[in-house]
Amino acid sequence: LASSARRTVPRGRAASTAASPRMEIGSAYGRLWSIQQLCPFADAGLNALGLLGAAGAVDARPILSNGDFYVRLPLCLLTLFYPTRNALLLAHVVNLAAFCAWTPFVWDHQYWGAATEATFVLLSMRSESDFVGAARAQTASLYLVAAFWKLTTSFLDYRTSCATV
Repeated sequence: LASSARRTVPRGRAASTAASPRMEIGSAYGRLWSIQQLCPFADAGLNALGLLGAAGAVDARPILSNGDFYVRLPLCLLTLFYPTRNALLLAHVVNLAAFCAWTPFVWDHQYWGAATEATFVLLSMRSESDFVGAARAQTASLYLVAAFWKLTTSFLDYRTSCATV
């Protein structure tokens, strides 16, 4: 998501044929978001084949209904191969609605993902650079919160935490 990404136009090519840095950033974000969203579907498929064991991945997002396969999965694939702003906006709105339906049975990192998706939805109407800056600040603050969250007495206690391993 580097906002300083630059792309030069080779000699002899028209400037209009080169992808703008703005579109490259959106494409990268859209593709990475799609891959992350496709993980639970891969987990469900591998689990159905008996390759993951009974529980599957620990942090998989819930796949609770056919709506996940008929709505979320096609949107994830669409944004993977065609990460346009409108496709991403629709996928984020659907994902936020699904998140609201899953609540309270979600992991803490899903709240953080929902916060990032809500930021995308709110800022997507303005400009992509607004979202990139906000996503950077939001990610930094979430990492600081996570670090502070881990600084508890039980985190460093070898009897109750894996941190000392």
